[in-house]
Amino acid sequence: MHIRPRRAKSGPFGLAFALLAAAPVAEAQIFGSGEAPPGAVDESASIDLDVIGRPLEDVLKMIRDRSGANILLAQNVDARVTLTFRGVPWREALELVAENAGCIVQESRGRVFKVEKPVNVTYSFNDADIRQVIQAIPQAGGSNVVIAPDVQGVVTLELKERPWRDALDNVVKTL
Repeated sequence: MHIRPRRAKSGPFGLAFALLAAAPVAEAQIFGSGEAPPGAVDESASIDLDVIGRPLEDVLKMIRDRSGANILLAQNVDARVTLTFRGVPWREALELVAENAGCIVQESRGRVFKVEKPVNVTYSFNDADIRQVIQAIPQAGGSNVVIAPDVQGVVTLELKERPWRDALDNVVKTL
């Protein structure tokens, strides 16, 4: 017995079926599974964390995967995290993890979050002009500040190995 192949009928349906059969298969995106779709940040993502001595890089990857946020770790940052929490919004979790590792989070305009070790400062000021103090501290961190003309006074202060932003905050709070 010999079977002859049927010839496909042409026309709009035959062509549509042929194109559909040849089209690549796309993966479905499942929302609400705890993974952000590529290129999108899930602002409502919450983080559960229970780590002891885990490398900071691994913990940041987990937050990045869960939230979809662009989170970078600065070069030469080697820290470990020991922390436990449940149901914390991802941005707050990022701050807590960075703080636990002795780091800070810098957010750029492009919604990139960079985790880095802050520059620590050690200063001793005795009856110093507050304007000079306010300028000296951020310069150590590679930054500049603009001081209003009405800021005046003197300050006596000793700082030992403090992150420069914290040191500046402490000085400014004395105004």
